[in-house]
Amino acid sequence: MKLVAWVSAALLLVIVLLLAAPFTALGTRYMVSLIDGLDRVSVDYRGGSLFGDLELTRVHLDLPVLQVELTELQTRLRLECFWTSRFCLSRADIGALAMNVVPGDGATGTEDPRSSEMLEFPYPVQIDSLKVGEVSFTWPGGEWRQARLFASVDIQSGEIRVKQALVEDAQLRLDPGEQAEATYAGFVPPALFLPLALQVDSLDLQRGSFLQGEQRTELDAVQLSARWRGSVLAVQSLAVDLPAWGRMDLAGELHFEHAWPMDFQASIATAPG
Repeated sequence: MKLVAWVSAALLLVIVLLLAAPFTALGTRYMVSLIDGLDRVSVDYRGGSLFGDLELTRVHLDLPVLQVELTELQTRLRLECFWTSRFCLSRADIGALAMNVVPGDGATGTEDPRSSEMLEFPYPVQIDSLKVGEVSFTWPGGEWRQARLFASVDIQSGEIRVKQALVEDAQLRLDPGEQAEATYAGFVPPALFLPLALQVDSLDLQRGSFLQGEQRTELDAVQLSARWRGSVLAVQSLAVDLPAWGRMDLAGELHFEHAWPMDFQASIATAPG
């Protein structure tokens, strides 16, 4: 009977230690080391615990079609969501977020974008308050860069939903590509494919610019509601304030393939004077 009691006590102690591990810095460090050993994932631990305030120096994901890197990450997990197989963060502060779409082997920009692999997130994630110091998103033929981002975000299955966001000092750049001067016939837009669904319910951009080759257009403010999945961008509403022109309101659909066909309705209010 004493042996059974000792074995039972030992098993209970092991279970308690396993359950308590995420609440401790030592247990969290060990769990992060296990994640860091996974293929395509790299994590550098700084301090804190998973079920509390966690600090990571760097997180890098090397996926088949997308590379993602976060630096100076600080999170606070809400424990009540964990028991429903969800990760709820009351806050997530990120120093820098960099995403890079990796072109496929032998990609020419003319293959069917639907053949690209779509991403699926294994667990739902809810972020009440997301703050990012700077963001960069690059793909073959262009890039998006911005300063601070404030948002609330839901991630589920193959979709990232931005419920509300404020963006500062953003720049969208599109490269026309190398063309021989004798045969150059204008900008040839590259085929773009986003390997997930990005739903933006409400985005306010303060101070932005659009750069196409050497041509630059300044923007005072932008309000956007849209959904981008694969090569299709559906814009529910887009309001752009241009310093020299006035205000432009758009709604419609854009396909990032085959010279970017689009179907939009627009209204323009010119600036006075």
